[in-house]
Amino acid sequence: MLVAENLKKIFHEGVDVEVLDGVNLTVQKGDFIVVTGKSGSGKSTLLYVLSGLEQPSEGRVLFHGKNIHKLKDKQMSRLRRESFGFVFQFYNLIPTISVRDNIMLPLEFHNSVNKGKREKVDSLMELLGLQEKGNVMPYKLSGGQQQRVAIARALAIEPELIFADEPTGNLDASTSEEVMGIFQKLNKEMNQTIIMVTHDQTVGERYATREIVVRNKKILEL
Repeated sequence: MLVAENLKKIFHEGVDVEVLDGVNLTVQKGDFIVVTGKSGSGKSTLLYVLSGLEQPSEGRVLFHGKNIHKLKDKQMSRLRRESFGFVFQFYNLIPTISVRDNIMLPLEFHNSVNKGKREKVDSLMELLGLQEKGNVMPYKLSGGQQQRVAIARALAIEPELIFADEPTGNLDASTSEEVMGIFQKLNKEMNQTIIMVTHDQTVGERYATREIVVRNKKILEL
């Protein structure tokens, strides 16, 4: 599904800082890959390069054989809109619209979804235990509930691949476990492919099908 070849990333901020050096990775359908590493190791940078949010300094990322970093802006936007789902540490919900409308939003820009949008959103809210929250504004929800909304929004387009960057970083231990249980269910029961970055090394041990550590600018698969 996704192949990274010899990825290098250098940030030019007065002094050149090399973060990734020769990273290779193959992602198969149904993988739940958890990426860990020390703070500043480059694990989030790796996620951003794999998802097209950052350009590599060298190397390439192939999605179904196509180099995503060679796509034109409109093509890249369509790829993110129709094939990639994103879940971040900060939920990035729109505070002025309801839970239902937040989940609905990606469908408004999805070319292949014309009918049944409300039914799809209702199904996602049921899946994630948000049935009673459709008309609630995001600021009235707990952190865990807001992250559930963010996951539902990511799932709305039925993405081939979900990228999750520290999705439990703002949650307490109990809520983190609850959210990780949702990701595990998506992977095991729906065969959802997931690449997740986390600082919590136990997450990989408990939930991942594959564990990867970013160390010394490269990756080590456990």
